[in-house]
Amino acid sequence: MTVVSTFAEQQLVKYGWKKGDGLGKDGDGIKRAITVSRRTDNRGIGSDANQWNSNWWDHLYNKAATTANAPAISAEDAVYQEKLAQAAQEKDTLSEYQGMFVRSATDTPIAQSGTSTPVSSNGWGAPVDRTKLVRDGNVHLGAHLTDAELFAACEGRTARKGARAEQSGKLARVAGMPRPEVAARIEAALSGRLPEQTEEFVTAKRKRSKDEETKGRGYTELKLSGYLPVAFVFASLSARLLAAMEPPSLASFDPVYCADSLEFCPFDAKQRFLVGTYQLLKTGNAADQGATDDNQELTSADAQRVGRIYVCDVAAGESSGLAIVERQRIETSAIFDIKWSYNLVSGRELVGVACADGRVHVYAADDSSKDSYLSLLGVSNSESTSMCCSLDWSNRLAESSSPEIVASQSDGTLQILKLGDSCVETIHEWHAHDAEAWISSFDYWNTSTVYSGGDDARFKGWDLRMGIGSAVLNSRRHQAGVCSIQSNFHRQFMVATGSYDETVMIWDTRNMRAPTAEFNVGGGVWRLKWHPEEPTQLLVGAMYGGFHVLDVAVGGLRPLERAPLPGAGYAVAVGRQVSFMKHESIAYGADWCQASDDPEAGWLVGTCSFYDHSVHLWRRPK
Repeated sequence: MTVVSTFAEQQLVKYGWKKGDGLGKDGDGIKRAITVSRRTDNRGIGSDANQWNSNWWDHLYNKAATTANAPAISAEDAVYQEKLAQAAQEKDTLSEYQGMFVRSATDTPIAQSGTSTPVSSNGWGAPVDRTKLVRDGNVHLGAHLTDAELFAACEGRTARKGARAEQSGKLARVAGMPRPEVAARIEAALSGRLPEQTEEFVTAKRKRSKDEETKGRGYTELKLSGYLPVAFVFASLSARLLAAMEPPSLASFDPVYCADSLEFCPFDAKQRFLVGTYQLLKTGNAADQGATDDNQELTSADAQRVGRIYVCDVAAGESSGLAIVERQRIETSAIFDIKWSYNLVSGRELVGVACADGRVHVYAADDSSKDSYLSLLGVSNSESTSMCCSLDWSNRLAESSSPEIVASQSDGTLQILKLGDSCVETIHEWHAHDAEAWISSFDYWNTSTVYSGGDDARFKGWDLRMGIGSAVLNSRRHQAGVCSIQSNFHRQFMVATGSYDETVMIWDTRNMRAPTAEFNVGGGVWRLKWHPEEPTQLLVGAMYGGFHVLDVAVGGLRPLERAPLPGAGYAVAVGRQVSFMKHESIAYGADWCQASDDPEAGWLVGTCSFYDHSVHLWRRPK
């Protein structure tokens, strides 16, 4: 039913106008409202259709259409007979194209062999008769389409004269279409089905206020444009593709306490990993499973923060799966971070643990003991009353008998620790951030440089050779707290940072005015881990956005004036390779297995999440 607005008439009546009177001061203007009619090729412009004349393009189109018919080929023609015989003997190589270009659904998946997935059972994709190609003038790749089939395949769009004015097929179908129906049609296209093969489309009545209608204008404007919103289509496609590519969980483990850190052992290709946990216990009560926010935890005087270190082995499971076997459990202070020393220290395998008691605990690993794989070697001599939030080792690329450790504190201070025979000594300590210093890291290629990130949204760099009074880098590029930093140990001059602003930034240390690339992962970036062997692969723990593997491709150096961002060095392109969304809480801890146990199946990854205290093993596809 057509709704006619009387607003204009009401306004005129308000100022003394009466029906039948003309407009204007003297009442001698038009007396009938202007009406608009759609123009077709047999109707002129305007409501009276009297503004249409014969035009040159009309004659030109008709002339071209009448002369476009190709002359018929005689069946007696010798050349024709020769081509027909050759075509009958040729191997069929065209059927693979038939599904792509003839009546194929949009975005039909293409199999790895290069052939398209058949979309129907009526012969599409069947071997192509090459003799028919010759008979039809080498332009036919399938059964002849009727006008109705062509109209359906083109979704209402045609190329004939006047089609634009009469384009009712797609326009009528899309106009006013509710979101569930749009989603159903995209679902049909992605699954390789034609619309008529899908289930009955879902319709829903939308009751919206004016504000809600305004917010949803991207969908209601379909009436005007006749096309699906590009952002909506891409979002739907991306969600479907990511869901299709998401790897399965191969094994899971419940550490009871909230899990926030996971590290694989880097020595002797062991498939062994550590899980660090953090639990807030109220004085005199059992474990408080309902967590409070960070600020409340940091200022709570009646709370005890406890944690556990789990030593776990990866074992073979049922039906080609994996199993997680707990080997050791160590009760300790609540844990924020765990980092292995990636080189032996005086012949020993060492691991550092950043704890809520404000100190770094260093453990030595002994594989000869079945019951106690880890034993405490030493604890830092810090007298800080704050919590230790992170740590990193200086010996990632070079062995050292006395490596240094950088640690960050919740009061914004940084510490440089020196590892001795049986002690962890603080040699430098300074105030670095005006809020929690969530992360600290060495530049593995130049260990006199230390990076830090804090809740003050600052990404800072410190040169230990120049003293610790002021930062040599103080970037405010991130829009929220910086909580993850790691230097790329494969590629010199490259550093990755992550923040609560949900953005991963890639930096070139030769020019730190701006990052070379930025990528939004949909959640606060708490953990970043470069792949142990592949320099372009970056594992991301994105808190409420799940876990992701990013591909950080480098195309060489790019001139400064052509850089994507001011001050860029490396020409970097970042893309999401795979996502793992099986965790039901904050995605915190993540690490790559340090050796590939099954190259064909994909690289093993371990991840853990907080409030649901869960650990999962999965594989990044090959």
